[in-house]
Amino acid sequence: MARKPLLFSCAALLLGLGTLGMGSNKVAVAPLSLEGLYAFCGLPLACGAPISWEGKAVTLQGRLDPHNLFDKTNYPQLPYEKFRLIDDQGRSVEVWAQAKDNRPIFEKLAGRSSDEIVVQGRLAAVKMPVAGDCRTGVKVEIDDAQQISFK
Repeated sequence: MARKPLLFSCAALLLGLGTLGMGSNKVAVAPLSLEGLYAFCGLPLACGAPISWEGKAVTLQGRLDPHNLFDKTNYPQLPYEKFRLIDDQGRSVEVWAQAKDNRPIFEKLAGRSSDEIVVQGRLAAVKMPVAGDCRTGVKVEIDDAQQISFK
């Protein structure tokens, strides 16, 4: 019985990693959940563990955490601009805006029709100190407001 959720997660993972196909024959696939993302990345990982997913394209679905939106307009002192996606099980992932001008990204988020969003971006590993130890986490990087859509 425990294998069914694992098989479902693997199938969801394969469907959520972007588009498949060669040339112009691309097939759109369903977005990956945060649960699927954690399974794909093998989180939590110890620092120094091999990482095969760095830089891979991902299409991810989650709920925008409205209390974790950090842009230069509202937080000019911060050296980054990011927002957070969450799910109902307490998982989260940060989405880092990497454009030359991130205003269109945060304007799109401010005018959103729903907190349920889909983000297309790249995976990046993040080292996190935890209670005298080190863990590797994941973040998603985006370059354009068009990489965000609402459900």
